[in-house]
Amino acid sequence: MREAYNEVKIIKDENDVFLGISLGFDFCAEHERGIRGIQSTFRIPLSLNPNNFGLKGRTIKKTNDRLLKFFKFKKVINKKTYEFAFLTLDYLMMDVSKNKIPYVFENRLGSMVPNKWEEKPKEIITAWNENGFGIVVRGCDNINLLENLYTSFGIKDICIGMLSGKLFGNSLVIIIKSRIPKEIDEVIKTQDLENYKASKLKERWKKRLSKLKKDELGLSFGLSISFFDFQNNKNALELMKTKNTKHNYLIWVNLAGNIYGWYTVEEIKSWLKNKVKSLKEFKDE
Repeated sequence: MREAYNEVKIIKDENDVFLGISLGFDFCAEHERGIRGIQSTFRIPLSLNPNNFGLKGRTIKKTNDRLLKFFKFKKVINKKTYEFAFLTLDYLMMDVSKNKIPYVFENRLGSMVPNKWEEKPKEIITAWNENGFGIVVRGCDNINLLENLYTSFGIKDICIGMLSGKLFGNSLVIIIKSRIPKEIDEVIKTQDLENYKASKLKERWKKRLSKLKKDELGLSFGLSISFFDFQNNKNALELMKTKNTKHNYLIWVNLAGNIYGWYTVEEIKSWLKNKVKSLKEFKDE
């Protein structure tokens, strides 16, 4: 597991109702490989499709009492005793004593208590990878919230997945499904539809470029899709006009680090038809 430093937070709504925890992220390989192991453990669908967009495709279908552990503990730091709680899904924790936490957390407890180096001590520390996660919180209120989250696993009232937006941040989150309003679920469904369509477009264009432009592509290339404005057609039309394109998305192409940028469909087609020799002829404004 690798500790997360960005977007780590306890998620609450505007009425201060606890919804879940954002496990955050760091710029490391462990946080870029997906969560396939976690999904398999809780029997969450491994991929999203039109039949499971929204919270449905992120809801746990089973629990695992052997791998999922929660316990409270006390720690003396700077001659003062503090109360903590730990929730983890970790294969390495199966045979570990309940009063022992992994080094990745043990080493960071000092940053969670008042001291001369920390003006605002952390209330929560998280770490995760594709197979598991760990969460440590300090203080009675936060301990109760984490225990509440743990209890929700037992009744399969938990969603785990990558979510984005002001409420969740942009990272891996664990939320209590029954507390998420229907309108938020609808927003998530719209985001999923956008990502799904983008992934299908990406597959199509990647096959097309691989087949027709092997000479300039080299051994590898990256490709992404970005819609102008998936939820607002008026804004999308204005941006399409600005970019002089009939399509509501741009294509990011990175040709082995040599040529890269955002291009319109028309620019890509001109290149494929050899109307221009290279994407270098287009300038990304």
